[in-house]
Amino acid sequence: MRRHHVFAAGVSVALLLGGMSPAMAKPAKAPAGRVTGGGVTQAGAHFSVDARQDRLAKGHFNYESADRQFRVRCDGFDSYSPVVYITVGPPAAHVKASCVTRGPHHSRTPVSLDATFVDNGSSPKTDEANLTFTRQDGSSVSDSGAIRSGNIQVR
Repeated sequence: MRRHHVFAAGVSVALLLGGMSPAMAKPAKAPAGRVTGGGVTQAGAHFSVDARQDRLAKGHFNYESADRQFRVRCDGFDSYSPVVYITVGPPAAHVKASCVTRGPHHSRTPVSLDATFVDNGSSPKTDEANLTFTRQDGSSVSDSGAIRSGNIQVR
């Protein structure tokens, strides 16, 4: 009778430990890339962004120049890629989107966005938004550098 209890206890321990082993555990889902935040750019424009690598169509980007004459709205993104550095660098993401400018009298003109967002965390260096808007005629508007205020998070 004693051997039966020892055997049962051994099987219980083996099942308990085996169930907790890495080989038996479900693989963790890799976190999707995401950039969120907003603020005021070097040129004094206001912007906000929410882009997820696994849900490109659900994201948005808004931009309004300091003089309020250039306003852009992007509903969804065409691409998202994390920035890869040769040496260690802050988290950053590069996104592209097909957007529209909103003009007077509700006019809308297509424009493309090519942007890189850099999250410098809580370091003394502020976050960065490097934005380029390209119109259908090939002309472009850029607003790049450290943001004056706000916060960008890249995860």
